[in-house]
Amino acid sequence: VTLDSLGAITNAESLFNALSEELKLEVSTEAKEKLTSARNTYDELKAKDEADTNAANAVVTLINNIGSVTLNSENAIKAAEDALQALTTEQLAKVSQEAKDKLTDARETYNTLKSDYDDIKEVEDAIKAIGTVTLEDKDAIENAEALLEALDDELKEKIDASLKEDLEVAREEYNRLLKEKEDADNAAKVNEVKEAINAIGDVTLDSKDEIDEATALYNALPKNLKDTFDAALLKVLEDAKKKIGPGYRIQRYKGLGEMNADQLWETTMNPKTRTLIQVSIENEIDAERQVSILMGSDSGARKDWINENVKFTLEDDFFGEEDEDFDFEDEE
Repeated sequence: VTLDSLGAITNAESLFNALSEELKLEVSTEAKEKLTSARNTYDELKAKDEADTNAANAVVTLINNIGSVTLNSENAIKAAEDALQALTTEQLAKVSQEAKDKLTDARETYNTLKSDYDDIKEVEDAIKAIGTVTLEDKDAIENAEALLEALDDELKEKIDASLKEDLEVAREEYNRLLKEKEDADNAAKVNEVKEAINAIGDVTLDSKDEIDEATALYNALPKNLKDTFDAALLKVLEDAKKKIGPGYRIQRYKGLGEMNADQLWETTMNPKTRTLIQVSIENEIDAERQVSILMGSDSGARKDWINENVKFTLEDDFFGEEDEDFDFEDEE
């Protein structure tokens, strides 16, 4: 028995009902039960089919009720999707492909609208978050600009015009603050150079450090600041550098033999600047002993004498006039 069996069942029932009561008795009980069973089965199938049709029609109604898709359509679309998902295979077969496609299109349209809305809201929220502009807002401004630039032209048109104007004003204010700071920093650098040059004062051999510092500070200036630097003050620095020349450099030597000839002449041998000290030996034996200890091959004896007689300090000790009678034996 199927839903297509109605004609056959109705015909059999009509033929049976047309029989006289006597002839009906001639029909076997098995045949009559078979006809009754067929009718019951068909009625059940018919009732189920009607229920399936009603369930399918209810889903179609939900789909049709969605109407034009807007950002407020989410609940209606979700209800139709859930109802469609809950249908049995037989019920689902009664939903037209047109209705299914309509629901699919509604979901896609809504997702596009929601995505666009989220993108627009993200940009607008980013702009609103900037607030009063400071130099700390560089990242916030760049983030809002990048989000706005990422939108297509159609979505850009949907951004609140006043917010787009706020973003432009924020960029201008940030640029103004940045230039103001750069100008202040540049002025501070220039002033530092000027102060360093003025600190040189009258040039002496001790002015080398001040001149080097002022020169280093000036050289560190960017080209645009060098181009506008006070010419008169720069001349002061150049004149100071010329006056001191290469300056001086302290070198230490263990012996005269380590010096170059010109260094030895300048520091030791030049008759115009050298100083000669006459040394007299009063006790040749004692002098010989001292020379042997200090310059002999016995390094152990020399080390012992140094440890016992020499006081080491962090400063250089030079013999002056008061030290002419210095006695190694008495210095312990």
